[in-house]
Amino acid sequence: MVSQLWQPSTIHMYKSRWKTFANEYIRDHGEQPHTRSNFIRFATSWMMQITSKAIAEHNLYYEELNDKTSCVSGTINRIFNVIISEDPAVTKLRERAKTVLLRRLPAKISKECIDIHELLHAINDQPTNEKLSLKDLRGKLATLMIIDEAVRPSTLQAILYDEYDITAGKYGDVLSCTPLVTKDKHLAKDKTKKPIKFQEFKHNQKICTVATFKDYMDRTQTFPKTQDITYANIVNGRPSQSKGCSMFIGITKPHASLATTTIAGEIRKYITKIYRKINAKEIRKATPSIIQFINKTSDDDIAQAFRWNRTSTYATWYKHHISEKIKTRIKTTPTDIPKH
Repeated sequence: MVSQLWQPSTIHMYKSRWKTFANEYIRDHGEQPHTRSNFIRFATSWMMQITSKAIAEHNLYYEELNDKTSCVSGTINRIFNVIISEDPAVTKLRERAKTVLLRRLPAKISKECIDIHELLHAINDQPTNEKLSLKDLRGKLATLMIIDEAVRPSTLQAILYDEYDITAGKYGDVLSCTPLVTKDKHLAKDKTKKPIKFQEFKHNQKICTVATFKDYMDRTQTFPKTQDITYANIVNGRPSQSKGCSMFIGITKPHASLATTTIAGEIRKYITKIYRKINAKEIRKATPSIIQFINKTSDDDIAQAFRWNRTSTYATWYKHHISEKIKTRIKTTPTDIPKH
């Protein structure tokens, strides 16, 4: 039952970790049903115990400890909508663990990032948006959004079709989209940072996210859309339930909202068709690393710009090595285009 909550790619990693936690719970409490509060209390205590033990014995890398605890806290969050890791005592111990335990940063950043410049060239070599099939246009839009802002496919899926705003900015139009829910903690917690903004790139409309978004909306505007997403809303000052559909909808009737896995799959298929096999996760990891190299900024600045809650998250899991080939390409790229 629990494994049904996990993404297919994480089942093989989470299975043994959850089993360890569940066995300890059964050992202490038996197999009889218990209240929700008791279960959450045990899970919180369990996280504190293994964190304290790791700090005292120095027997784990921080990433290993994080893997063990994230399985339990993430699963309980999906079931009960309670984030154990935000308990003050747990947070304090986790911050202590970061300063005490060894890190595996060299192993994490050794992977080479993909060449975003080459990928954009491949997109630019394709026909204009008007000549693309709607499916390719949809895949292109999702790809450009991730290149621009390193957002998750799940965040794109959570943007409602009509929940966007386009305003005039200094360098052209600015597209602002607000997801209903997201794993991106800065977006989820800080309401002023929740909208994701995409800047128009007037110098080349073929690789412009805003222009591609406008073309996609024009092609799908008249579709009778299935209102298959239910969300909380405020109507006349009172809480209410509303319905809508995702910005990414099916091409054929009943034009239902696409699932996150479908969006991720379409990104992979689109890029494989025009370039080579690359998935959304590789783009999310490459974009911040390349932007950091271009702008010569710190890990803190990049983590804040791309909405990571902690700098260590970016530095440990997302910061990738940039090859000399990519660095040379970046250095020889004309700089007469305004940066924004």
